[in-house]
Amino acid sequence: MGFPVIAELTSSDEFDRTGWTGRLAAALKQLGEAQRPYRTQIDQQRKFLDFTARDVTTWRQSENLSTVLRSFHSQDGIPALRIPLRQVRQILTAHPSLTGVVDPLSVQDELWIQDVNLGGTEYLRGIVSGLMARAEEHSSDGHVAAAHELSMLLEAAAGQFVAGYRDPSLGYHVVLFRGLRLDRAIPVGDEVRIVPLDELEDFVNLQSLGQMMPLALSGNSQDFAAVTKPFRWTPQLVRSRAEATPKLPDAHAFLEDAEDLVELLAVLHESPVVCLAKMLCKNRIASLLLGRFHSVGGFTYGRSGQGFRWRGASPNVNHEVIERACKAFRSRAAKQYKDCAPIIGRLSEALSRGSRFGVNDRIFDVAIALERMYQMDGSEIRYKLGTRAAFFLGRSPHERRQIFDDLRKFYSKRSTMIHGRGNDSDAQSNFGRGFHIARRTLEMLLESGLPSDWDQVVIDGDDMDSQ
Repeated sequence: MGFPVIAELTSSDEFDRTGWTGRLAAALKQLGEAQRPYRTQIDQQRKFLDFTARDVTTWRQSENLSTVLRSFHSQDGIPALRIPLRQVRQILTAHPSLTGVVDPLSVQDELWIQDVNLGGTEYLRGIVSGLMARAEEHSSDGHVAAAHELSMLLEAAAGQFVAGYRDPSLGYHVVLFRGLRLDRAIPVGDEVRIVPLDELEDFVNLQSLGQMMPLALSGNSQDFAAVTKPFRWTPQLVRSRAEATPKLPDAHAFLEDAEDLVELLAVLHESPVVCLAKMLCKNRIASLLLGRFHSVGGFTYGRSGQGFRWRGASPNVNHEVIERACKAFRSRAAKQYKDCAPIIGRLSEALSRGSRFGVNDRIFDVAIALERMYQMDGSEIRYKLGTRAAFFLGRSPHERRQIFDDLRKFYSKRSTMIHGRGNDSDAQSNFGRGFHIARRTLEMLLESGLPSDWDQVVIDGDDMDSQ
């Protein structure tokens, strides 16, 4: 006969959260004291399991401890720990999230834990172990802190947060990129931020990611950053998989927009900035409290991160440039941004092309972007494009002449590549000339939109020169 499952937390009148947390902290402290004489035995058992269980790391940083707990907190383990362990179990199962899920008096304490991105069979002993490990991470009053954090995690949906403690129910949608070094977090708007990777150390499991993409994640951590947006979640603790109802936070629109922002950062910095991965990340503390392996969810590779080969360190972020990028991104619903979105993607990809004929392809990408922005068709493309760009961007006759000459050289190189003449010795410098003009054009179009008549732009410029 099964136990009744409480699907939702009862009201505060029926459940004393503060009292439950205090009792749990006291019981955890007693368990810790009972463990102390057996610590050597426990550590020896852990070391053996380090070799046999793939998810076990160290006692302090272990992220799936239920295997360890089965060995020394069970009927077959250390007898002196049974009574304090039973007290902890009884208090845990008094919480509405666990009442009816696990029998506090039974040795069989399996349950299904559905967290924000992963479901699996676990054991109540794993939660106990996670609480003990988390308590050791705190410098003082660790058992009290761990009990408060578990309470916050189980009751996140009810908004039961405790001042002074980190919120384990906080997670982030993350778009991880490489190519710029950030010295601080940068707010974008609507809770979106661009942050250095080090700021996400409690959320992004780099060891797990490194197994998925070892080449992309090699190098200095300062070369990595992320676009993030927070969410909160509550784990489901049920008897079996059949009772679980996974609910992933919907972030498709944000992830797509964030990858667009990464591409815009690349173009405006005129430097490769490549989206490596999009993922959903929960707090490491939450995984530890639940006795689970800390992993990322919803993982997908970025648009161009897999094929790019990194050489050297990334440049430091230019804060004036990043502010312009954020300003344009905040206006992404406007027509001028939507008109420019395909151009941003093409120019960003031009920067990150690493194929055998990459430099040729990059020049072709820039040429396509320029012709699209300046709405070229028909004949005499080189002359018309140079003239339009000169009068659109130039603020003096000298600057206009320079823009016209740079585009003439750029298109000459493009022609020699198409017809197989010459060599690639000056290809990169010509790419740089063309890309710089394309970037300046893009920024002006993002600011004011496409001119209604390009010929009129040239005429107006001629009139100003003649005055």
